[in-house]
Amino acid sequence: MADSPGVLLYVIITAHIAPVAAFLIGFLLVASPLDHESWQRADFNSPTALAILVCAILAVLQHNLIDFALFEPGVWMAFWIVIACLAAMCVQQRNGLRVAAPAGRMRKPLILAMVAVLLGSYCLCVWRPACITATAIHQAQRAASVGGYDVAHQRLGAAAGADPLSPVAANFNGRLYLQQYEQTRDKRPALLEEAARCFSKAIERNPANYKNYENLATVYARLGQPQKAYDWYLRAAGLYPGRERLWFELAQTAEQLGRAGLALCHYTKAVEIEKSYQEQFRQMYPDREKIVSRLGEKEYQYAQKRIEELSK
Repeated sequence: MADSPGVLLYVIITAHIAPVAAFLIGFLLVASPLDHESWQRADFNSPTALAILVCAILAVLQHNLIDFALFEPGVWMAFWIVIACLAAMCVQQRNGLRVAAPAGRMRKPLILAMVAVLLGSYCLCVWRPACITATAIHQAQRAASVGGYDVAHQRLGAAAGADPLSPVAANFNGRLYLQQYEQTRDKRPALLEEAARCFSKAIERNPANYKNYENLATVYARLGQPQKAYDWYLRAAGLYPGRERLWFELAQTAEQLGRAGLALCHYTKAVEIEKSYQEQFRQMYPDREKIVSRLGEKEYQYAQKRIEELSK
């Protein structure tokens, strides 16, 4: 497969052509302002330049508003550089680019005050909650590693209160309660109730994360409430319909509720997704003899067995 023309073409483009093209583009961008005459003749207020910058901003947003990549230092800096270029186009030019500024003696104090307000707002509203949360989670991890669950829960509660927009601490606290329940001999329902409360809080702060729904469904299954578990598994599957394990859990929960028809549909869905994954795996790795199962070989065989039994 490594000797196929497509793979060779990909290696040539990525390893040889792309680096040269990136170097040439960067060199031209850096060297073009050094040509003083062309820089004087440049029309920074032209509609073409305006359209280019607007398209650049939209392209950066569209490409980097996935997984919060926009807030990575390099991308974030590039975004605001383009914003600054667009703002600079709104000023008049005489013998080159000249940035207009507020006139009068209050210009410099006003700018310093604005910078101080923005910096203080950032530190108070963005940096401080994130710093407190990260520190508290680290302390909770250290406490939980030596069996100090009470201290860990206290730290995670403080972290969740410090950053009311982040679901990380609440999710971690819920998983810690669930872990504590699994490891203790006396299975205390109070631990599961606290876990459910934490996962519910995480869902309120981030309704798009299916894992919190799945964790909450697991908690209700441990509490012996299959109907609630089924409802939350179903909501998780609605957010991530390609997750075969969610459909497998839905099928098992439906069997607990005595709904054989629903269980058959869910088992069938889980097996269909697993088969599609196996076909894709064979296409991507034709030389491998063993196929890695996402659902798990034991669960996959069990699902097929239950489909045959429920179909009868």
